[in-house]
Amino acid sequence: MDSITDSLEDKAIGYAKVNAQLKADAASLKEEETRLHDRRVAIENKQKLLKEALSQAMIETDQRKFKTPLFSIYIQKNPVKMVISDRDKIDKNYFHNEEVLDSSALKDDLKAGKQVDGAELQQTESVRIR
Repeated sequence: MDSITDSLEDKAIGYAKVNAQLKADAASLKEEETRLHDRRVAIENKQKLLKEALSQAMIETDQRKFKTPLFSIYIQKNPVKMVISDRDKIDKNYFHNEEVLDSSALKDDLKAGKQVDGAELQQTESVRIR
């Protein structure tokens, strides 16, 4: 029986080592995701500024359309957009009433022993490696 326990202990140590490496890999990937996200946002901002500068120059010179062998560049009207200037003045018929579950209050009541149809507390277990 001791050999089985020792074998399981060795296996658990191996699992813990692999888990530690996977955790480090995930952290490294998360850092890379953040770096790439920041780079993408910077490039998108440069693209937006470039288009705004071109648009402004075209409007100021009253040249609203260019056609070249490589590109067709023109200023086009966007679809109309709605702007809410005073939300309080809008008729209530345009609002939806949505029921939102107060999960924290429900959990507190369940912990206090209150019976609530459709909800219950469940105790689960998981392996912790430190």
